Amino acid sequence: MASDESEVGSLKASGKPAKRSNNGTTASAERDGGDPQITGDAAANAMRREVAGNALGYASPALSTSPSMVREAILRFEDEAWHSGHFASRLGLVRAWYACRDRTGQWRFGSSKYVGYDGLTAENYLDLSDKGLLDGRRTEEQLRKWCHELDPSTDLYCELSARLSQFLAAHRKAPNARARINIFKEDHAEAFGEGPDTLGAAVVDLVVAVAEFLPRSQLEFLRRRLAVIGLEANGSPDKRE
Repeated sequence: MASDESEVGSLKASGKPAKRSNNGTTASAERDGGDPQITGDAAANAMRREVAGNALGYASPALSTSPSMVREAILRFEDEAWHSGHFASRLGLVRAWYACRDRTGQWRFGSSKYVGYDGLTAENYLDLSDKGLLDGRRTEEQLRKWCHELDPSTDLYCELSARLSQFLAAHRKAPNARARINIFKEDHAEAFGEGPDTLGAAVVDLVVAVAEFLPRSQLEFLRRRLAVIGLEANGSPDKRE
């Protein structure tokens, strides 16, 4: 903790912005990996950065409070990327993408740290990110109320993944290896012929929410248990001793 306090003191005294790496991204953006599904040590790092920002008198922005706010932000996101090269330089770091159709039926994308907060622009996104005040853990928890992660094995995921790759390629970027794509629950239900949200979906959301706060060792244990469940569900033999 002493190192965080000294960093806060040096920033406050010098008035300098967050340190940048050779590729133009901020150190905080690199540590976050853009929009990670934060667990374990990463959650603690995010907490320390937020405390540091608050100590300097900065405040985190308000979260989005409705699906319409999120949709509007998604539709703004790509335009912001075209108008700000610095903003676009971070696209390859994003792990949590959110998608919806525009009026022409085309899929558009936005990152959780952008669409999960109210009324961000490229300029204040960059400023708040450099100050450590954007938290992907908070935005993903909020967005989970209205959005559903796509299964990578589905045709719709392949379609959206190709569209995302096309968008990022225009900015000389590629999707992060850990990128996930989420769409609104009503779009998910329409695409897969589902009814309203079920108990099973609520349980999955709960498991994901709990997993975000597990230590790394317990998270790895959970992954192994879920992998075994998946094998059994697919009719594969149980290889446990």
